Amino acid sequence: MFIRLKAIAAKTALTLCAIMLLTPTHAGAAGTNNGAFTDIKQHWARQTIEWAASQGIADGYENGAFQPDGKVSEPEFLAMLIRTLGPGEVLAGASDPWYKPYYVYAQEKHWMLTQASGADSYNRGHVARLMASALGHTLPLTEAVQYLLDEGLSQGKYAASVEGYASEESLTRAEAVQFLRNAKEQGLVLKAAPEAPAGLQSGLQARGISLGDSAAYVQAVLGEPDRKDASIYGFEWQVFSRDLRQYTLVGLRDGKVAGLYTSGTDWLAPGGVSANSSKAQVTGKWGEPLSRILKGNTWYSLQNAGYSQVFERDDAYVTFYYDLQNEGQISGMKLVAKAEEEQAASRNGQSGDLLREAFERETLDLANAERVKRGLAALLWNDTAAAVARAHSSDMQSNGYFAHDDQSGRMPWDRAEDAGLSYRLFAENIAAGQTDALAAHYGWLNSTTGHRENLLGSNTHFGAGVAFGGKFGVYYTENFYTPS
Repeated sequence: MFIRLKAIAAKTALTLCAIMLLTPTHAGAAGTNNGAFTDIKQHWARQTIEWAASQGIADGYENGAFQPDGKVSEPEFLAMLIRTLGPGEVLAGASDPWYKPYYVYAQEKHWMLTQASGADSYNRGHVARLMASALGHTLPLTEAVQYLLDEGLSQGKYAASVEGYASEESLTRAEAVQFLRNAKEQGLVLKAAPEAPAGLQSGLQARGISLGDSAAYVQAVLGEPDRKDASIYGFEWQVFSRDLRQYTLVGLRDGKVAGLYTSGTDWLAPGGVSANSSKAQVTGKWGEPLSRILKGNTWYSLQNAGYSQVFERDDAYVTFYYDLQNEGQISGMKLVAKAEEEQAASRNGQSGDLLREAFERETLDLANAERVKRGLAALLWNDTAAAVARAHSSDMQSNGYFAHDDQSGRMPWDRAEDAGLSYRLFAENIAAGQTDALAAHYGWLNSTTGHRENLLGSNTHFGAGVAFGGKFGVYYTENFYTPS
C-alpha cells in the first residue's frame, strides 16, 4: 500500500472458483430453594428472582446459589417461558431428556427455535425472536427486538433501542426472569405463530426464511426488497439492505426460495453452529468441508482459499465465510438448494449488464455491512469512481494483464484525476477469477496486504466496476476516495 494522501493496496492473489447441559437442580425443575439463594442479596433482580422461585418458574443450584449472571440456554429459557405464560411444568417421559416436552409444545405452535442446547450458542437476539413468536408474531431479528421494546417487555440492556438491546450478547438468568415477569404482569398468554411453509429439510434459515418458502411468506416476514439483482444461478436475488447489520439476499425461483445469504447474525443452523462460531468450531461440529461438487458428469473443485468452506446438508449446500483476522469467526452464511448449485456448471466468464451491475452494487453493500458491524460510517456510491473502476476492469480483461498500473503506466489516482475526480485520499482493490461478488469481497476482507485496510479505512466515497471475459473470466475493481 502506498500512502501520500493517496493509497493503494498490493494486488490480491488470484483465486479460481469458490451436550450435556448444566442446569439447575433436578434438570430445571423449580421450587426447591424457595427463594433463599445465597448470591442475590445485592443483585438488581433480587425481587424478581424471588418471585420466579415462588411461582415455580426457576430454581437455584444444589449449592444454594441462583447464579443470576450465569448464561441461559434455549432449553432453560423455553421451559421458563412455558411455566410462566403457558401450562406450567411439563414432565418428560422416563427415557426422554427433561426438555423434550417443552420443545414438542413449542414446535406444535411453530415458534422460532435454534435447536442449540448450549448456553454459549444462545443470545438475546434468539430470545427476542422466540418471545415474539410465542406471542403470535414471526419476525426477523430487528423487528422482533423492536416489538419487545414497543410492548414494554424489555427496556434494552444499555438503551431502549435496537442497538441498546444488545442482540448478540448472552442472556443472563436474572434477565430471563425479568423478561418473563414483565410479560406475566401484562397478562400475556402464549399463542401459535404463523406456520411457515415446510421448505427443504436443511435445518437452516436466515432471518426466519428457509429454502422452499414462498415469495409471499418472504414478503410477510421481510417486507418489500430494496432492489432486485441478477445472480450467477439464474434466479433473482431480492436484496434487503436497509438494515446493513442484517444484510440479506433471498433468491427466488418460480415463487420459491432457492438461495439465501446474510452477513448478519440472524440465522439458525443445526448441530450447534451459530453466528458466533469460528472456523475451527464449525469443522469440529460438522466435520471436514467439501473439496469438490459433482455437476452433471464433471467434478468441480472448491478452491476456498482458507476463508470459506462449503458443506452439504440434506437438500442444500451451505457456505460459511470467515473473518480470519477476527479469530476466524463466521462473517457470512450462504445457503443454496442443491439443484441450483449443481446446474450452475460454469460461472466464470458469464456476461451481461444485469449481472455486472449486481456484482458492482453488492460490493458496496458488502463493504458497508462490514463497516457498520464495526461502528464505521457507510461509504457513499459515486458514479465517476465507478466508471473509473469499470474502465480499469475492462482494460485488464481485454489486454490480458492484472495490475494496478495500466499499460500506459497510469496508477489508480492518475486515472481518477483524468476522469475529473478531485480527492485528498484514494485507494483501490482489484481481484480476478472469483466466482461472484461474495467471493471477491471475502478475499479482500481476509487480505493481509492492504485490501482489508481499504475496506475499513477512513475514505468516504466508493465506486466499483466489473468486466467479464478474458483469461480469468471476471475482473473486479473497487475504488475508495475522500473528496478534496
